[in-house]
Amino acid sequence: MAKPRILVGTPAYRGADHIHEALQSIANQDHRDLRVLISIDDNDTGTEAACRPFLADARFSLVMQPRRLGWAANINWLMAQPDYDFFCYWQHDDFTSPDYISGLLASSIAHPAAVCHFCGIQWIGQFNKWMGGATVAGPPLARAAAIFDELNGIPLRGLIRRQAIERTGPIRITDHESGFEEFVWVGKLAREGELQYVEGPTYFKRARGNSTHALWHKRDRLWRRAVWLEFGLGMLETFWPLANEEAERKQALFTVLDRLCLPKAQRFFFYDGPALPFVADFLREAMRRFPLPWLERAMTAAAAESFAASPAGELLDRAIHFAQAGNHSPAKAQDHYRFRAGDAGIDLLLDGWSFAENWGTWSDGPRAGLRLPIGRKRGLWQAAIALRAFGKDGVVQVEMSVPSSAGVTVARVAANRDVRVELRVESDGNDMDLRFAFPAAASPKSLGHGDDMRELGIGLLSMDLVEPA
Repeated sequence: MAKPRILVGTPAYRGADHIHEALQSIANQDHRDLRVLISIDDNDTGTEAACRPFLADARFSLVMQPRRLGWAANINWLMAQPDYDFFCYWQHDDFTSPDYISGLLASSIAHPAAVCHFCGIQWIGQFNKWMGGATVAGPPLARAAAIFDELNGIPLRGLIRRQAIERTGPIRITDHESGFEEFVWVGKLAREGELQYVEGPTYFKRARGNSTHALWHKRDRLWRRAVWLEFGLGMLETFWPLANEEAERKQALFTVLDRLCLPKAQRFFFYDGPALPFVADFLREAMRRFPLPWLERAMTAAAAESFAASPAGELLDRAIHFAQAGNHSPAKAQDHYRFRAGDAGIDLLLDGWSFAENWGTWSDGPRAGLRLPIGRKRGLWQAAIALRAFGKDGVVQVEMSVPSSAGVTVARVAANRDVRVELRVESDGNDMDLRFAFPAAASPKSLGHGDDMRELGIGLLSMDLVEPA
């Protein structure tokens, strides 16, 4: 029996500080019969210099990409290489136990039907956390759905059979940095076969605040909304080959809507804004990409069929009625906004906010932005903002400014209490951005209140706007 050919693919970009540790970890594997290909993005000569000493090992080779590919296209380039039986993605700032390759390879022999063999991840760096796992088994639809429900991206760093990669296809390239597309890809991989969890080996993943994926969580709500919507379309694309009958395709859509919008224990939501306009937009795009005649009929009928008896069916019914009414931006017509998960006010939050909770939303970092929907009428508007300043007992300073106007409003408010701050803003017929600054932003961990490392300034509760007379 021929020895399996293993390709370790290492995409690298701005990795000069850590790539030596990653490549040394590969070199130290107790299974030595492997090939390592380093793909350096955007002609990054600093990272190339850090890799150069390893090229004396005949197993290692390096390619400089002349232009910026991005994380997804660089991995796609590596997976598209010829002459391997198993592919192993190895990030440029991560390392593993010495038995990583040998342990996963042994599992591939013991479980030849599985398309991927993966182990647990130990996070290091900014935080320390162990992420174990379980074998992803069952029917194809259930396997893919389990990946999406848990947002389980661990198998991406496993030992993956080439035939499964060919059937799965490349990671999708989207207009939003391919955000969350690793989960779509792993879901499609799970559709092709079981993903086998392996006890013993360990993958050490470095947590960095400035990593590509970490920075996604600091992007504004509208960007995250677009990513979450595209993720839902990726889920539907994954399920589509498994749904041949209309009833199965309905169920696929219900499953996607359930995952995108309905809270359950331990579920994570990348977008936490109002569900109805989001689902209405999702349905329009889904009908554009997939043949959904039953949904088209429901969207155009004066008395639409009810889907309330199905999982997420009530949400679908409400979204259809919302779309038919043409209320695509309900926030424009109201003057009171709340900032809890699912509230219409969430779509006014710009940069600098954490995820919404069931009471409101914390800022995260020294600055944040809030869109003021005051473009519908010129003149002097009044805004009353309810907030809770974070800090030690005493007084906390909160600075507020509108870039188009002169001056900064400084509010000194009691820490850890719900207060109202009022200001006036002159509208020129356009919506405006209100900028916050929090000179005393601090993490709960730094003040001895648990392990939360977010830099909290204020918790935003609600806002009332009074238009000009």
